[in-house]
Amino acid sequence: MDEKYIYGWYKYADRDVMLRYPAAREDDLRQDGKRVTVEITFGGDVWDKRRGVVSWGGGNFTVTPA
Repeated sequence: MDEKYIYGWYKYADRDVMLRYPAAREDDLRQDGKRVTVEITFGGDVWDKRRGVVSWGGGNFTVTPA
């Protein structure tokens, strides 16, 4: 994985998909309720941008659709 990014989960109601976010802005993902734009993938090398809201649980980077 690329060190420029940190990885977590984008949580849809029926499944979770991998997200990535710039490592330089990692603190954004530690602020519960903050709106962010992340990149998600359903597999492969294709990444799509999605808006979401951070759900900081103290250990996982999780974003839910906004």
